[in-house]
Amino acid sequence: MANISDTPAAIPIAQHRNLFYHIYTLFLFTCRDIKSVVIPHTIFAISGTLARQSIFTPIHHPSNFWDIIRSLPQTLVWIWICLLMVNISNQRLTEAILEDKVNRAWRPLPAGRISQTEAAYLLATGIPITIGISYYLGVLVPGIACLVISWLYSEFDLGSASAIGRSILCGVWVASFNAGALGAMANASLENLSPTGQTWLLMTGGIALTTMHSADFADIEGDRVRDRKTWPLVYGETAARWLAATAALAWSFYGLQVWGLQVWTVRAIAVQAVPVMLAMAMAVTFLAAKGKAMDKRGWRLCCYWVMSMYILPAFGTA
Repeated sequence: MANISDTPAAIPIAQHRNLFYHIYTLFLFTCRDIKSVVIPHTIFAISGTLARQSIFTPIHHPSNFWDIIRSLPQTLVWIWICLLMVNISNQRLTEAILEDKVNRAWRPLPAGRISQTEAAYLLATGIPITIGISYYLGVLVPGIACLVISWLYSEFDLGSASAIGRSILCGVWVASFNAGALGAMANASLENLSPTGQTWLLMTGGIALTTMHSADFADIEGDRVRDRKTWPLVYGETAARWLAATAALAWSFYGLQVWGLQVWTVRAIAVQAVPVMLAMAMAVTFLAAKGKAMDKRGWRLCCYWVMSMYILPAFGTA
């Protein structure tokens, strides 16, 4: 366990702070997750809305470009505020600040842009706002699920105590997040998900459960400082890398099957090629080379691969 006596309380907090300062502070809480959370979940929501004749039952009328444009702002607001609550909840903890001093010293708390007490007040203010927005958009259950999982992850330290437990929490969180984003974008009740829609949401949770630890390869030093139980530290880097590589390839082929894309047409082959090639590139990066720079590249490829998977419903025939 990290030496908790090495407290970050002595970090000087900036005194002259205006509106733009606070807006930038909020941005810093979430900026690292734009490529891994905001963009992929937005793509998932758009793709699922375009395929809502397959995802929802009874059959909904097809969505068009203007349906997407009208729903996009509210979907982005919901995604971002849920992400903000999750990140504040995690980053405000003493152990997280100590870890971020090693890995991400630019984050608001180790950088002295905001204190732990202020972050706690911000979290307490933001939670009811998040619940209210979720209720207004008809995605109350996914919104509360995301908050509860974040609470378990951070406050009960379940995100650090067990590598498998952490993966399970991440899988449930991603499925809940995707459900909320889809509901906000499609303006449809999640109670009306079709069997295909249910399978697809569960599959996204499975993808996260088996590949999300790819982000841990570049963070091994900070995770060791925090005594976080991650796949690379508990089961070894080799096993963790093989899990991510093989899971990405397996999910790629299964996703094509779910959406009826395992056919030999020019359109289907073109769609098939993207996730499979990205999964192969990700596998080669993680298995053939090690080092922080390559691990960061592998995580970027993993994010791109997830995005390519999330696009499949828009081209599917299921």
